[in-house]
Amino acid sequence: ELFNFGFLGALIVTIVASISWQLVASAFPMLFLNSPFTYFLLSFCLLLESTGICNASWVLAAIHKKIAGFQRDEVYIGTAE
Repeated sequence: ELFNFGFLGALIVTIVASISWQLVASAFPMLFLNSPFTYFLLSFCLLLESTGICNASWVLAAIHKKIAGFQRDEVYIGTAE
């Protein structure tokens, strides 16, 4: 039944797609690093990462907050007054 859902195929494609760039970069490091496309892609990824919008922890925390029904600290412990 594992084969019927396509999960195994998606997993293999993900592994192959992620490792192919690493193999090319390790075989031809100077050619890979001197490519304008690689420089643009790296700059874009670093810019996107610096915004913090792609951090999975924020998404998981929001989902956990909804499921667990967490509220602000003031509800549980009151205010400082």
